Amino acid sequence: MNEVNEIIEVPVIHHSKKIMISYNFGSVVAELIGTVLIMVLFIYYETEIGLSSLLTGLALATFAVWDAINDPIVGYLSDRPYRFTKKWGRRFPWIIGSFIPMVICFLLIFTPPNVDPQDNPWIIFIWLIITTCLFDTFESMVFMNFFSLFPDKFRTESERLKVSGFGIYFGFFGILIGMLLPPMIIVFERSETYFLMAIVVVIICLVCWIISIPGVRDDKEVVECFLAKCEETEDISIFKDLSSAIKQKNLRAYMIVYFLFFVLMSTMGASFLYYVRFVLNAEASLTVLIMGLYLLGVLVATPLWLVYVRKTHEKKRVMIMGGIIMVSTAILITFIPNLTFLLIIIFIHGMGLGGFSVMINPVFSDVIDESVILTENRREGLLGGLRFFVTNLARVVQALILAFVHELTGFIEDSDTQPASAIFGIQLHIGLIPALFLLVGLLTFWKLYDITPDKVEQNKLKLKQLGL
Repeated sequence: MNEVNEIIEVPVIHHSKKIMISYNFGSVVAELIGTVLIMVLFIYYETEIGLSSLLTGLALATFAVWDAINDPIVGYLSDRPYRFTKKWGRRFPWIIGSFIPMVICFLLIFTPPNVDPQDNPWIIFIWLIITTCLFDTFESMVFMNFFSLFPDKFRTESERLKVSGFGIYFGFFGILIGMLLPPMIIVFERSETYFLMAIVVVIICLVCWIISIPGVRDDKEVVECFLAKCEETEDISIFKDLSSAIKQKNLRAYMIVYFLFFVLMSTMGASFLYYVRFVLNAEASLTVLIMGLYLLGVLVATPLWLVYVRKTHEKKRVMIMGGIIMVSTAILITFIPNLTFLLIIIFIHGMGLGGFSVMINPVFSDVIDESVILTENRREGLLGGLRFFVTNLARVVQALILAFVHELTGFIEDSDTQPASAIFGIQLHIGLIPALFLLVGLLTFWKLYDITPDKVEQNKLKLKQLGL
C-alpha cells in the first residue's frame, strides 16, 4: 500500500496569482448569469409577457426540478475518466465545450413567441420550460465542473482561502453587474429592453470566459494521479455514490444550510424589482442605488471576515455570524417599507452576506476532503452536482413562494398598480419568508456540523497518506 501511495502521491502545486485571478473570472460569469435570471425572469414573464403567476411559477419550478435532476448526473459523468481526459483534463473540456451553447440558450429565454398570453398561454409556458431546461443542461456542464475544479486544483489551506478571497470580489463583481445592469437597461412595460439586456450580458460573459481559460485548465500532474488511482478503484454506480455521500453528517449539514441560504438569496433577489416598482412606486433605475449599497456592504466587510478567519480558522462561526445578520436585516425590511431605512439595512445585510459567502467554498472543500477520506475516492463532480441540486431545489421553492404569495394576495398580472394586499405580499417575500428559511438552516448547521480547525489539519494528513 505504501509503495502504491508513493507512486500516485499528488504533488504540492503552487499556483500564481495570475492563475488564481484567471480562474475567478469564471465566478464572474456564474454569478452574473445566475443573478440576472433570479432578478428578472419571473417579473419578465409575469408582468411584461403577461403569463399568469401560477403558470410562470410552475414553468420555473419545472426548470428547477430538471436542473436538480440533471446536476448530479452531470457531476457523476464528469467524475469518470474518458479518452480525452489524459490530454485535455477532467474539467477543462466540459467547461470550454459547453459554454457557447449555454449563452445561445440564455438568449432564447428572452425571445418568447409573439402570441397573446391570454389566448395562447400554453405556447409561452412550453417555450419557457424548453429554453430554460436547454440552458440549464449546458450551464450544469460548465459550472458544475468549474466549481468541482476548486478543491482538486487548490489543495492547501492557504491557497483555498486566497482563491476564495479573490472569488468573493470577482463573484460579487458578477453579482454587481447582474444587479445593476438590468435596471440600467430595462424599461417597465417595454419587453424588448429585456432582450437588449440579455445581449449585453452575453458579451460580458464571452470576455470573461476567454480570460478564464488559463485558470480553468486542470493541472497535468493531478490528472495523472487521478487516472492512476482510477485503475485501482472499482467503478461505483451513481446511486451507491449518492447513498454514501448522504450518510456523511457534515455534508448533510452543509447542504441544508446552503439550500436554505439560497432560498433566501433567490427569493430576495427576485423580489427587488417588485419592491421598487410596487412598494416604493419608483423606476427600475432606483434598484441601481439599492444594489450598489448592498454590494458595498459585502465588499467592505469581506476583508474583515477574512482577517478574522485567518486568525481563528473558525469557518463555521463566520458562516453562522454572517447568516444571523442576514436573517435579522431581512425581517426588518419586511415591516419598515421606507427607502432611507432600506438603504441602511441593505448595507448591513450585505456585510452579513460577505461573511457567509466567503466561507462557502472553503467549508465545502473541507466537507469534500472528509468525503474523500471516508470513501477513498475523489468525487468532486458528484458532490458539486449535489450542491447544484439543492441550489435548484431552492429555485423551485423561490418560484413557488412568489407564485402562491401573488395568488393568495391578489397580485394583478400585467398591471402597473396593485392592491394593498398584493403590496404586503411583496414585502413578505422580500424579507420575512426567506429569513425564516435561512434561520432553520443556521440552527441545523450549528447543531450538526463538527469539522473543527484541528479536524481540518488531521484530514490533510490523511489525504496525503492516501495519495489523494
